[in-house]
Amino acid sequence: MLAAGTLAACTPSQPSDAPSTANPVEINTDAAVSLSAISALATSCSGCHSNMTNSVVPPLTGRTADDLSSAFQRYKSETDGTTVMHRIARGYSDADISAISQFLAEETE
Repeated sequence: MLAAGTLAACTPSQPSDAPSTANPVEINTDAAVSLSAISALATSCSGCHSNMTNSVVPPLTGRTADDLSSAFQRYKSETDGTTVMHRIARGYSDADISAISQFLAEETE
């Protein structure tokens, strides 16, 4: 389970009157809502990253939060990348990526 300090780090960094350019799920400091929002964001990963042995896309099982976050950040920063993962990664803030990575790592332990 994510620690309360980790959840507090998931608050949006943009002012509330600024239009959102990231994902449509707003993560706030309320622990129940934040964990629910992070869970919703992370659950979408399983659409491609299943544990099926014949899957072309690698599963996320057994990967550390640092490993997941590093891979996610690489996809986000590769400006010439055109895969689905590049496009998905560009839609998340650094705080979202950190929270999703932590959630996925804890879920697969």
